[in-house]
Amino acid sequence: MVCCCLWGCWAPYAWLGNILRLDRGIMPVFMFGLSATLFVLGLTAREAFIDRAGGLSGPVVFAICYILARSGALVFATAARVAQPGTRQRLWKAVPLIVAGELALLAAALVPSYEHSEQAFVGDLRPAQRAGSNRQRAGS
Repeated sequence: MVCCCLWGCWAPYAWLGNILRLDRGIMPVFMFGLSATLFVLGLTAREAFIDRAGGLSGPVVFAICYILARSGALVFATAARVAQPGTRQRLWKAVPLIVAGELALLAAALVPSYEHSEQAFVGDLRPAQRAGSNRQRAGS
């Protein structure tokens, strides 16, 4: 899933790079910002699902970088007034799906995570205590 997110962030910029000149105007600054965002996104890929101790929350940083990268392509394509026929209609049709995916990823990052441990499944009882309580029920 992380690889799909990374690919989904970069693919629109490959498309924009084929349509627009990247060496003119504000595009070099914009592409530098995108590169920095995708670099941080790649660094936090290991913590995209499970936050490690210390520092910022990995899942939240991953989600915010993903939102910046995906939304940036839509904003810049709209602001650049991409002139191919039918492109604007396709962009506007894609906006609800992209925003829904971004919000779902952010919501998943903000939900508290629970560690997979024995306590999460059986409570505070230890295996020896459970075996003893089973014998007591059988003898009663």
